[in-house]
Amino acid sequence: MFNDCSWTPASELLHPLSRRPPPPYWTDYDKQLFPVKRIRPTRAGIDMLIQECDQVHIDDVSSDDNGQDLRRVLFSFPAGLLGPQKREQWLQLRSEIEALTDNWLTLALKSLSIISSRSSCVNVLVTTTQLVPALAKVLLYGLGGCFNIENIYSATKIGKESCFERIVSRFGRKCTYVVVGDGRDEEAAAKQMTWPFWRISNHSDLAALHHALDLGYL
Repeated sequence: MFNDCSWTPASELLHPLSRRPPPPYWTDYDKQLFPVKRIRPTRAGIDMLIQECDQVHIDDVSSDDNGQDLRRVLFSFPAGLLGPQKREQWLQLRSEIEALTDNWLTLALKSLSIISSRSSCVNVLVTTTQLVPALAKVLLYGLGGCFNIENIYSATKIGKESCFERIVSRFGRKCTYVVVGDGRDEEAAAKQMTWPFWRISNHSDLAALHHALDLGYL
């Protein structure tokens, strides 16, 4: 979470994609929910395998193609990708997961929504998952409205501390950074950057975070 940074509202990014026809091929992830397919070539003649996309950031994907913007190729609205039957199955599974986890996702979404609603704040995701699967999960779990595509980083290749350094070079050192996570690697990286770290180990930690954000303490 960053304070006092200029940013593009997340609402401008993902929702318009739902009006576009879904691409014919899509990504495999999480227990073979989808079959792995090859993306059809773009106008520039690109033919790439999604699972081989191991870049850190969406700008890296574009630069690897000599400036060609691959956002429209790589990302689409999950409802169109899954089809009606699989979409309903996925929503039912999500509902069952919510029931078993005491509405963990719903509470997390509330916290993320508070942050994204603030004009001077932005959500940034740093994950050890590869970039494309991470973006797919963001969409599938309904987090697209809280995370700008340009604010999602994969630490698979370079580690979280290096990702944090890239974030600082982008947003500047005058911002206030707060790291929220459950792992030792992000806690160590936050400590190295001298950033506050809010650990989420259980449901009460998540509830406390939402309470602090709701009351304006954070």
